[in-house]
Amino acid sequence: MNEIMTQLVAVQEPVHMETLRNLVPLYLHDLSAFTPELSPNDKGLFEYEGLHLYEEDDRLKAFLIVHDSAIAGFLMLNEPPYTFKEVDYCVNELFVLNSYRQKGLARTAIQQVFGQYPGKYVIFQLADNARAISFWRKIYEENNISYTEKEELYDGELCNFQHFEIGTK
Repeated sequence: MNEIMTQLVAVQEPVHMETLRNLVPLYLHDLSAFTPELSPNDKGLFEYEGLHLYEEDDRLKAFLIVHDSAIAGFLMLNEPPYTFKEVDYCVNELFVLNSYRQKGLARTAIQQVFGQYPGKYVIFQLADNARAISFWRKIYEENNISYTEKEELYDGELCNFQHFEIGTK
């Protein structure tokens, strides 16, 4: 049921980019619970460095998650050189507004991305973000995705990395 009502809308129009700009600080606020590296600027706003690049480079793809015509979140998909060389894609950011969580929207969005973009993936979460790690492991289990996993430092943060392949490219 959520699959029909939930869709990804590519951020290609200025109005979509404005919506993404409005959602990103909410995501960063949530993420700040797991790292001291994120804090608001002197105006109280969380800023995403490089967000403008999603308008400028086709190798960076941003999608709004829309459910029943309402904005429910976003997903950002990166290709090299904005991710590791040995992979085709990285789901770099995934965010669902609180009122839409636990309803399968993120799962549906991810399945849509996997259907559109087969290839080698890397996904990583901050090591302290147990909820995100658990979420992704459930995604792999539900979709019979074989993956490798390891913890390592990335930009000074301990992260949990998973590597896997979807279809063939």
